[in-house]
Amino acid sequence: FIAPDFYKLDLSDIPIMIGSFILGPVAGGIMELVKNLIHLAITRTGGVGELANFAIGCAFVIPASLIYKYKKTVHGAIVGLAVSILCMAVVGGLMNYFVMLPLYGVDDKMCAGMGKAISNLIVDRKTLVLFSVVPFNAIKGFIDAFITLLVYKRLSEFIKKHI
Repeated sequence: FIAPDFYKLDLSDIPIMIGSFILGPVAGGIMELVKNLIHLAITRTGGVGELANFAIGCAFVIPASLIYKYKKTVHGAIVGLAVSILCMAVVGGLMNYFVMLPLYGVDDKMCAGMGKAISNLIVDRKTLVLFSVVPFNAIKGFIDAFITLLVYKRLSEFIKKHI
């Protein structure tokens, strides 16, 4: 795959995106916070992973729901999700470069070792982020966005009808 084994394809942002399309961007940020506080209570990452997941999740959920809030059309959802994929990839790269990798003690030599199985272009932390982390987050964002688009309209009609 394109990323080291410790990067996981987590689909938990899909229900949060759907909820933020219905309830708005502030609710999306709150849902991201609650998700990561729960995760913090059951993991041993020392909060580093949760901090990054919160920032990356908000970078995905808030732009799309903010755009959709003012343009409640399929086009608005698609534009919002496209912007969110870009934001998620950029914030994911920045969080990994400046926060996660340094706090986990991952130096350039370790990055080169992790990257060896992925690409010979990966020789340090910067190239690991550029050629692995950013594409991984973009692909994750695309998958989350695609599933959100498939599910949202039907689910929102059901929710509006029954609530």
